[in-house]
Amino acid sequence: MAVPEFVIRMGGTPDEWIERDDRLNAENENLGFNERNQLDWWIQNRKIRVFLTELAKLVEGKIRRGESPSKRLISWSYIARELKCDRATLKHPRRYQWVRARQTQLLSLIEESASRRAELQAVSEPGISDIDRLNMQLATQRTQTARWYDKCVNLEHQVAQLRRLLAIRNAKIKGIESLGSDHIQQI
Repeated sequence: MAVPEFVIRMGGTPDEWIERDDRLNAENENLGFNERNQLDWWIQNRKIRVFLTELAKLVEGKIRRGESPSKRLISWSYIARELKCDRATLKHPRRYQWVRARQTQLLSLIEESASRRAELQAVSEPGISDIDRLNMQLATQRTQTARWYDKCVNLEHQVAQLRRLLAIRNAKIKGIESLGSDHIQQI
């Protein structure tokens, strides 16, 4: 289809008109404010597309500079706040698919850069991370050794106490046996 006249009038180019996203439903064509509604819809879609393009440039720029772009940059709330609209405007059923596709693309770009940065950091600093890891293992092993030592000392004390109690019982039993069976019957 041809690009509507209002797109050209508003300074838009044919590339800025995307038929499937920008054309309102055929059921709205008979309404009195159809042209104004269509114009408002297209202007909002254009603002969203321009902002998402600028956002992509911002994310790519941060990645090129070695910075870590936040995933919050592509959140519904952030985009809506920057566009001065509501999240429901962005999530409108006729917009949701292409806005979400662009968000997903930016998210994958951010995640790829974060994983590459993590790999590079792991490769560039192997000595420091190995030393830190070994120090953590040493601290953990010292703590475990101290716990086992405390348990061992406590168990040695319990064993000594049980041996004393056993010796006392054995002495009582031997004392009772020496008295004879007559004395046991009296007790």
